Amino acid sequence: MKAQNEIAKFYSQLEIIGLEQVKINLAQGVYGTEKKKKLVEAWININKEASDNQHKEQNISIAEEANQIARTSNKISWISLIVSVLAILISSLVAIFK
Repeated sequence: MKAQNEIAKFYSQLEIIGLEQVKINLAQGVYGTEKKKKLVEAWININKEASDNQHKEQNISIAEEANQIARTSNKISWISLIVSVLAILISSLVAIFK
């Protein structure tokens, strides 16, 4: 239990420092003991997964928005096609009965 509290405190310190700075510190050997290095690497992997999930969610959201725009565009193009056909019919009728 005490070890879990220490890990939680350590992870909260890493959160404060930030992912990029933690990576730099790890490369520079700031986290000297092998145990701390493994904890830091595990924390980095957890944050990478969370970041990847967030990016995937953003990509899905953007794709959904793009699909909505495409559907609206298709509706507009169909409406313009119908209006064009009606205009041709009306102009043909006017030309015939003139």
